[in-house]
Amino acid sequence: MHPLLNLSEAPRTPSKSVQWGLGDALGWFMLSQFGSAIWFLTIVSVFYDGTTPDPIPVVALFVGQIALWLAYGAGPLLSARFRGNGARHDLGALVERNDVPLGLVLGLITQLAILPLLYIPITRLVEDDPSDAARELIDRADGTLDRLMLAFMVVVMAPLVEELFYRGLLLRVLQRHLGDWTAIVGSSALFALAHFQLLQLPGLFVFGLVSGFLAVRTGRLGPSWLFHAGFNATTLAVLLLSS
Repeated sequence: MHPLLNLSEAPRTPSKSVQWGLGDALGWFMLSQFGSAIWFLTIVSVFYDGTTPDPIPVVALFVGQIALWLAYGAGPLLSARFRGNGARHDLGALVERNDVPLGLVLGLITQLAILPLLYIPITRLVEDDPSDAARELIDRADGTLDRLMLAFMVVVMAPLVEELFYRGLLLRVLQRHLGDWTAIVGSSALFALAHFQLLQLPGLFVFGLVSGFLAVRTGRLGPSWLFHAGFNATTLAVLLLSS
């Protein structure tokens, strides 16, 4: 095992047998996908007479994310609480003071330097801009309340719940069976694919690699949470300032 990725070097408290595993990760993932789809269709049916509005209002997107947040966020917490030793021990749900500058700076660098370099050859092959999807989301924000809801969704909730699932539950399950590097690559691949955005897939994969490395190297989710928040906040700020 590479010394930089040896989690056994991180201090651990005595633990009971961990009973959660791949079944938990698969179950919560499937629930996140199907549950969020059913929840959104319910919202459309109740509030929009069964017809999906175009464009979808920010408030509908916000409410529609609740099922996804519950599966991605509450799911790992419940598995760790009732089938293990709790989120702090099993998932590394800890934040230390040094995680703040580390995560935020890496998020900024990844968004403004690493991904633009990654997309130089890609944008020569396709006409679409990889930021179009995020820009369309920004364009839906009509007024201060919409922008606040959007910021809460992408800077607070998305980092919190996605890191709990992908770099907490899923990555650690894969670590247990396949090792550190395979766990980082595998969790990053699923993270990228789960967004269902082909053009953004390479960037999301690279993002997942950085976030996964931080989680494995430190044994905590703190750096990953702050990295994710800093990355998304940079995207939001750049698009808002250019709109």
